[in-house]
Amino acid sequence: LLVAKQDACRVASIGPQVRYGSIDNPFDPRRGALGKMSLQLSDPSIGAASRFAVLGADLAQYFPIGGWVLATNWKLRWGVMGNPTQDWYLLQKDIRPLGGDRSVRGYGSDSIGVPGRLVDSCGRFVAGDSDLLALHINSGNLSVLANVEMRVPLVGDLQGAVFSDAAMVTLIDGTDPV
Repeated sequence: LLVAKQDACRVASIGPQVRYGSIDNPFDPRRGALGKMSLQLSDPSIGAASRFAVLGADLAQYFPIGGWVLATNWKLRWGVMGNPTQDWYLLQKDIRPLGGDRSVRGYGSDSIGVPGRLVDSCGRFVAGDSDLLALHINSGNLSVLANVEMRVPLVGDLQGAVFSDAAMVTLIDGTDPV
């Protein structure tokens, strides 16, 4: 796949991030919580070509129930920009498609998102092998992920889990980048 060299796209952002943690064990948590809130701001005043903002919130909680552990994980990413239908590609690094063993188990990595044309980091459409526009799973400007699992001790340190995962990636104005 070759893309003609064009002017570089400038994407720059800056913002605060707050983290909280009270889990009892970083490798096998049984009680406590982990949280993170973030805000990414992009503006021409810091060298970016366009203006946007991304709000992020993550919360993982662990509850012991006898010898079992109820684990929950919630993630939200919401991007705001002037024209979501045209500028959604700016959020590709901040709002990723979901899927895979770290988000929605049973789905391929980055397979849950907004179907559309393949674009580069500047929003330029990329041609496929036959000069037709290549299709791709893209990010949107809203991403929600929820995981709930019950961890059950089996034998020794071996554990099993029953889980449910749910996710959504979309453009909140109801359009897609096709």
